[in-house]
Amino acid sequence: MAATIKMVAELAGVSVATVSKYLNGGNVYAENRIKVQAAVDALNYKVNEVARSLKTNKTNTIGILAPSIQSIFITGVISQIQYKLLECGYSTLIVDYQMNDDLEKRQLDILLKRQVDGIVIFPRENEKDLVNTIKDQNIPVVTVDNMLEGIACDAVLADNMGGAYEATEELIKHQHKRIGIIAGPAYMYTAKERLKGYFRAHEDYFIGLEEELICYGEYTEQSGYKCFNELMNLREPPTAIFVTNYHMTIGALGAVNERNMKLPEELSLIAFDQLEFASIMRPPISVVEQPLKQIGEKVAEIILRRMKEDWRDFPHIERLKTTLKRTGSVAGNIIK
Repeated sequence: MAATIKMVAELAGVSVATVSKYLNGGNVYAENRIKVQAAVDALNYKVNEVARSLKTNKTNTIGILAPSIQSIFITGVISQIQYKLLECGYSTLIVDYQMNDDLEKRQLDILLKRQVDGIVIFPRENEKDLVNTIKDQNIPVVTVDNMLEGIACDAVLADNMGGAYEATEELIKHQHKRIGIIAGPAYMYTAKERLKGYFRAHEDYFIGLEEELICYGEYTEQSGYKCFNELMNLREPPTAIFVTNYHMTIGALGAVNERNMKLPEELSLIAFDQLEFASIMRPPISVVEQPLKQIGEKVAEIILRRMKEDWRDFPHIERLKTTLKRTGSVAGNIIK
């Protein structure tokens, strides 16, 4: 027979109310916490989550709505969120919508029907209505890797502009003046921020901007391949290229191999995003790495505070510093 809360109380020598308070995260004297936990372990007591959720109107579940779980960035952040929430007694329900607007709404409806206590969303763009739907249900929501204009919402993201600035500056310091950029979609916040960093570095070093060196992709391998070839087919090709996304970098590197180009002798290249294969390539690819662990931990920290009705500093925008990993894919005499 499965152990009951009454059996735990009797073995611990405390009241049922004390056991219940302990199991639900309430304040219990240290001495009683030790006794109750010892009894729970001895009896192998399992909390009936369904019964508890009916009583407390809480499911201890966080919903995560993502455009694709094939993204290295998204899965890396989700992994950290899960780990942090698990430590605090919360489980996660992850749904992705495969970049499909109709599926996204259906997946959100699933999360709402499951009565999740909070929602983490990786928005693309123009999703204010979606976030407002969550807020109207009085469910805390945190956005990741994007900002939604005109809506008060907590957000956690990397310092995209700073990371792009540092990458462009690195190329400029190696005396590159024709630097191509494979940018993301013009409508996406993160893509716009990375492009701002590219612009700012040119301005600070008094290098004129040339529109022909800017190619807008769609964060896909195909668009990275296409943009790379467009840039290299210019009458005067760039001597360096900054690729602003993982998938576009794969496409660009495919074009590099197809053209039998040598990095960095014929072209210097820096990528933005985690590249698990970057270090094993020859030469290794210089990358602007996003702090996945810190992003995930900060998201979990904020959603936990909001679920506890702690609304201080709302809305909170957290931009976390990126790291430029310098390797052998950049050539040129360094400006001193």
